[in-house]
Amino acid sequence: MKLVMTLLVRDDRQAVEYNIAYHLSQGVDYIIATDNRSRDGARDVLLHYQKLGVLHLIDEPADDFSQPNWVARMARIAYEHAHADWVIHVDVDEYWWPLQGDFKDGLKAIGPEEDILQIHRFNFWPLTEPKEPFWRHMVHREVQHSITSAFGGGPLPPKICHRAVPEVDLNVGNHKISSPYLSAVSDQKPFIIFHFPYRSYEQLEDKISKGGKALRANKQIPESLAGRWRLLYDLYLRGQLQEWYQSVPKISPLTEDAQESRITKDTRLRDFMEELMVRSSMAGSKV
Repeated sequence: MKLVMTLLVRDDRQAVEYNIAYHLSQGVDYIIATDNRSRDGARDVLLHYQKLGVLHLIDEPADDFSQPNWVARMARIAYEHAHADWVIHVDVDEYWWPLQGDFKDGLKAIGPEEDILQIHRFNFWPLTEPKEPFWRHMVHREVQHSITSAFGGGPLPPKICHRAVPEVDLNVGNHKISSPYLSAVSDQKPFIIFHFPYRSYEQLEDKISKGGKALRANKQIPESLAGRWRLLYDLYLRGQLQEWYQSVPKISPLTEDAQESRITKDTRLRDFMEELMVRSSMAGSKV
């Protein structure tokens, strides 16, 4: 079984480093990555892994948020050139967590007639005083995967994992997929996703200022899609994004161990990453 991951990158170098190191250590065999106009060294990270032979890099200069097309292109390359059996579409702020063993162990249990997995995400709360690395300090997540009410939104849609096929179409955010080669959605959930959408205000502003502008330039994406991006970009243009960010629930140093009905303390990623950093240091790895 060969598992290939797609990754769309625009800056956020350190997060890219952590994300790639993590997923490779959990059973991803190869990565198809698209760098979209990075300027902070994130592309250098991708080049490093390409030299190691575990990543194929695509440079995408367009500034029009054509994310569905770019991800579909990566999925096609995963099938045609990387000879993938399964493909996962990962965002830089997502850490896919296998519920048993590694990714391969979870996929082995999927029946041959099942093509698509819908993977639930759980938002982690940011800190009132951000610290790096974020995974060491952000250890409180929402209990429910189905709502984002604490973050001012509606239903939190799952992400897609699917068998590799010659042709796929995905929507903005990789929440839905269509293909003449895929049909059967599995009821099994071998993974969950640890989601870190807001790590600091500076990170949020950088993401929204670039992505929102690109999204507005794309007239092919209906106004009904990417609503959160559009909302936050409008707030950014009006100078109100920081005020909105202050309303996002956070964990303070004084209350970080407090248990609330909608959050739970989850240290699985932190513990895994601590061990990974020790192994990487011993091996002289980049991360």
